[in-house]
Amino acid sequence: MLKQKPYYLYAGLLYKIESTLPNFKYTLCNNNIYALIYTDKELKNPYCRVEETVKLLPEERQWLLETKIKINVEAMQDNNAEYIDILDNFCTSLEQELKKESQKK
Repeated sequence: MLKQKPYYLYAGLLYKIESTLPNFKYTLCNNNIYALIYTDKELKNPYCRVEETVKLLPEERQWLLETKIKINVEAMQDNNAEYIDILDNFCTSLEQELKKESQKK
């Protein structure tokens, strides 16, 4: 069974990020004043966790979406057989449900 890791979005001032998180991927925001970091690691001060209720700018949402897709693609590649089983089970269940619905008519 695949183990899901929780990921969180953090923000931090750029000058602090460059020295303390050199290997992290992040995107620059607001004229390079701060950066967003999406990670499965818990970050503490000077980073601030961005709550889901915070409205992101369109370019920030786009970066976050692309980052999530990359993470999912990597997970699928690392666990190929498990993902094939999950998709196969989903397709089988969907097919059964569609047959049930068509028989009701």
